[in-house]
Order: sequence, then structure tokens, then C-alpha cells
Amino acid sequence: MNLLTLLSPVLTIIFGTLVLYLSYTNNKARKKEAERETQLKTQLFETSVLKEMQDKISYSLSLEKSTDIIVDSLRKLLPQVNIASVCMKQGKIVFKMRVHEQVGSHFVNYVKTNLLASFPESSKRENIIDEFIYDVELDEQQTHLPGSFFRVPLVVNKTVFGVIGIASLPADQFTANHLRLLDQLVGQAGIYLSHMKHVMEKDEEKAMMLIENLPDAIFMVDQEHTLSLINQKARELLAITKPTPTTLDVATSLSHTIDLPALLRDVLLYEKKCDAKEITLNNYPYQLEIFPIYRPHSHNASGAVVILRDMSTEKRKAQMKEDFTNMMVHDLRSPLTAIKGASQFLKANPEMDRESRDKLLAIIDQESKHLLNQISLVLDAAKLDAGRLTVEKTVADIARIVAEHAQLFSPQAKMKNITITTNIEETLPKVSIDTFRIGQVIDDLISNSLKYTYPGGTINLSARRDDGCVKVSVSDNGIGIPKDKQISLFSKFALVDHKGDPLAKKAVTSGLGLYIAKGIIEAHGGQIDLVSEEHKGTTVTFTLPLDEQAKQPEVLTASFKHPTATPRENLRVN
Repeated sequence: MNLLTLLSPVLTIIFGTLVLYLSYTNNKARKKEAERETQLKTQLFETSVLKEMQDKISYSLSLEKSTDIIVDSLRKLLPQVNIASVCMKQGKIVFKMRVHEQVGSHFVNYVKTNLLASFPESSKRENIIDEFIYDVELDEQQTHLPGSFFRVPLVVNKTVFGVIGIASLPADQFTANHLRLLDQLVGQAGIYLSHMKHVMEKDEEKAMMLIENLPDAIFMVDQEHTLSLINQKARELLAITKPTPTTLDVATSLSHTIDLPALLRDVLLYEKKCDAKEITLNNYPYQLEIFPIYRPHSHNASGAVVILRDMSTEKRKAQMKEDFTNMMVHDLRSPLTAIKGASQFLKANPEMDRESRDKLLAIIDQESKHLLNQISLVLDAAKLDAGRLTVEKTVADIARIVAEHAQLFSPQAKMKNITITTNIEETLPKVSIDTFRIGQVIDDLISNSLKYTYPGGTINLSARRDDGCVKVSVSDNGIGIPKDKQISLFSKFALVDHKGDPLAKKAVTSGLGLYIAKGIIEAHGGQIDLVSEEHKGTTVTFTLPLDEQAKQPEVLTASFKHPTATPRENLRVN
């Protein structure tokens, strides 16, 4: 017997053992790989459920809905487990349970009692409980209690807002993994809700600050028509003094003008804004608008916002524009009629004597200038609004300009038996100004004084140096201006009602003169103001800075068009 024959059995045993060992090792590795793959899939599934839960919670601002989302997420992770929850909703405790086993009311009551025992609010509201059972009908023949039960509180900002529990008939049904999943899911939801609540509180605080400082009266209601917000302006307008008013209080305050409940019902039902309505409150015109409001990522209206906007200013501006248009039509038609009549008379009488012809030509010239002045006034106002009013500055003698323009109005003043005097400081320094525009301002001020000063009155023009500027004033002892009307005189289309004063009735004004004068003076870096007292007179004063680099005003500034141009500068009002 040779050596190979003797070793064959031994070699067979060795190789067989190696094959078995390698097969065992390979199977073990594959089993570990399968377990690892299953574990990864489980972790991935758990992570996806957690992510889905966070996304859904971020779309919901309701604690009840957030609790429902947590329960739905748990059902995906623990599909064969009974899951229950308690939470607060509008002052009531809500109990819900998803049933997956054949159980009776004893089982449900046991779960409910234990969840409520962990909920601090339950001791305050023992009889205020809404109950909902889902998925499987209760079998009242079943009297078994849960063999396995576990609960976890939902904590938001260190406060228990709800409790979630899992229950099953068999004992020891829940593994450590079940408890880990429940604790992890509810814990993550609590952290996320705490963060969301903090962000919402900050946003709500900012929104409330904004709403409280709005000039409009605003209040909001939810889907149940419950008043959720009302700003101070609305409280004052509707005379609401209650610290916590209701929608009924608001509706009662508006009942004499509109049917608020009906309007809110239509807006929330059809989810369309209510057409703007004009109403009267406290003898003032208001515009009422109602809009549906939506939560982020939601297509259903969650409430409505009501806005009451004071239309007094808009109505007043509209009336001022209408008055201005009527006045301009009259002012433009009058000179045009005179020009047309004079020109037609000249055309019809070519052999007219020279004196008569000169008189008619003088009428045409005078009325043309008046017409041009009116048109220039409107154009200047439009340029000022558009920031295109050109100011061309040169070094000029302001004392001479004031004296010359006072002299220009002397004939007109004599015809009205009004005296024009001047009080101009000697050695007044020269200033860098647009002589045409400053002359335009002086002319407008003198013209206003002539319109509103009775015969026998006095108009005084003064110019003096004062604290780095030249101060020019035009004063009269005319009818004066009511104190409550003075603040708006430098506004566009500002007109003053002098309550039937015969002198004021004769005066025709566009309401643009002082508005343009203010723009011109501010473009020069100066200021203009007015002091007046009824039946005693008015003084309008403007300043022109001596320092060419004087600080420009904040509201209306002048920027150089050609910075290197000297001694003449072209400036444009912005």
C-alpha cells in the first residue's frame, strides 16, 4: 500500500472540513449583511417617517392636528398597535384612539383614564371631554384590559400639551424598540413644535407691532367667526373698551352701517374678497374691505381680515382737485375770452384809430401774460412733483430784487388804496440764487397779501441778515388765516375757507403758489414758514443761506447738474 492511498482519507476529511467552514463563514457573513441591510432599511424608514412628520407639522399651526400627525406617523412604524392621544382644543380635552384589536369599552376607558392621569389639564376639566374612536368598532362583549401599555407626554417649551400612548391585549407585547420609537417620535415632535412655537411667537410679535402702528382700523376673525385680533385704531374708532372684545361687540358697533356677520359669512364661504364699501363712522367717510386669509401651504381660508380706511384725506384731495380744475377752467377761459374779443374787434375794424388799437393790444398783452402765468404755475407744480424744477443760481443783490418787486406792485396797491413799504437792511450781502425763481416767490407773497388785505391796509417787505442767512419777510394786516388751516397751506391745492368774508370771496387762487414757493426756497437750501392771526394779518418769511455749501433739506434737495460751472450753477430739484 503506497503513501497516497494511506493519506487519501485524511485529505478528504481536511478538505471537507475546510469546505464546511468556508460555507458556514459565508452564510454567517451573508446573514450579517442581511441583518445590516434590514437595520439600514428600518433606520431609513424611521428617518423618512420623522422627516415626513416634521414637514406636516410645519404646515399645521393646530396642536390637535400636530398630535394627529404624530399618531399617523406612529401607525406607519407600529401598524399592529392600538394608539391613543389626548390634547387641548379650544378649552376642551380631546381623546382619540386608533383601534386595531377586538376590544371593548373597558379597554378604551382604561387607556383614556391612564392618559388623562398624565395630563395636567385633566384635573381642571374633568367633564369637558370629546371622544373619538377610529378604525375598528368596539366589541362590548370584550372586557379585557390592556396587557401592555406605555405612554409618553408631548412637551412643548417645558409644558405638557398632550399625551400619546400605545396599548395591546397580550402581555409583554412591546419591545425596547417599540418604546424607543414612541419616545423618539414624540420627543422629536416636541422639540420641533417648541421651535415652531418660538418662531411663531416672534413673528406674531412683529406682526402685532406692525398692525398696531398702521393708520387703518384692522380686526381679524377665524373660521368660526371668533375675533382673533383687533388693533388700537379699531378699538378707538368703534368705541370698544372691553379688554377681550368679541365679534358681536364689533358687529354691534357697525350695525347701523353694515351687516358684518353676513359679509364675513360670504367671504369665508366663497373665499373671495368683499367689494370695497363706503360707510360713514363718526361723521367721517371710511372704506370697508374684507379679505380671506390663508395659512402657508393651504388652499382653504383660515379666517378673514377687515380693514377700515379713513377716506377723509382722499375725499378732501379729490374735492380740492375738482375745485382747482373748476378754478383753472374759469381762469383760463376769462383771459381767452378777452383775447378773443379784442382780436376779433381789431380784425373787424382795420381802420381803427391808433389809441383804440393800442388799448386793445394792451388788453391782449395783459391777458396773454395772465394766461401764461396760470399755465406756468401748473407746469411748475408738475415739474416739482417730478423732481424736474430747474434752479439756475447766480450771485445776485437780494436787496435790489426785493425793492424792485415791491415797486412793481405799487400801481396795483394804489388802485386798492393799500400802502406797500420796505424795510431793507443796509449793506446786505449778495447771495447765490436763481433771480427769476426768487422773484417768483416774492411776487406770489405780495400778490397774496394784496388779495387778502382791505383798502387802507399796509404791506411791508423786509430783508435782513440773520444767523448765516438772509431773511426775507412779507407782512400784511389783512384778514389773516385760521390756525387750524395754516398747517396745510404749503400743500398742493391748499385753499382756505374764510367763512363768507367778502374780500376772500373776490380772491381767486389756484392753491399752488405757496406749494411752489416752498419747493423753490428749499431747493436753495432755505426754509419758509408762516405766522398768521385771524383779523390781524399774516407774515410769510423765507431764508436764503449765505454759505453756498449750506446743508440741503432732507425732503427736497438740489443736486448740481454742472458742478464745475462758475459763477453760474445749474441745479435740478430732486
